[in-house]
Amino acid sequence: MIALRSGDAPAGPAPVAWHQLHTSDVDGASATYREFFGWAQRELIDVPDPVGGHRLFAFTVGGPVVGSVANTGRREGVHRHWLFHFPVADVPAAVDRVRALGGFARDPVQLPDGSVIAACDDPRGAAFGLVRRHP
Repeated sequence: MIALRSGDAPAGPAPVAWHQLHTSDVDGASATYREFFGWAQRELIDVPDPVGGHRLFAFTVGGPVVGSVANTGRREGVHRHWLFHFPVADVPAAVDRVRALGGFARDPVQLPDGSVIAACDDPRGAAFGLVRRHP
């Protein structure tokens, strides 16, 4: 991953802050992971991007929401995959840094809860995401 340490992320390893599954079958994928691991499905939220609805999930019943399952079946060029988002203090600044270092970044999107995310590729094409979770 390209270095984003210019005061926009905490020191130390960057833990995964958001887990996002891209699929063409949100309900089927959500059921599969519930059966595999006991993950708890949460509400469906509308996100203002071409993806549309995201089904939130938690690793445990009553646990904090840690990710979403998104229907990207209609989005050209997006295959089924997990996208891991790393925490940054300022998503727009981190997006600028990704671009300056030769990577690709979509414009940031604000989620209904106030969190901000952006999907990126490093200069070699490996996908990752950036997130600033709303407290």
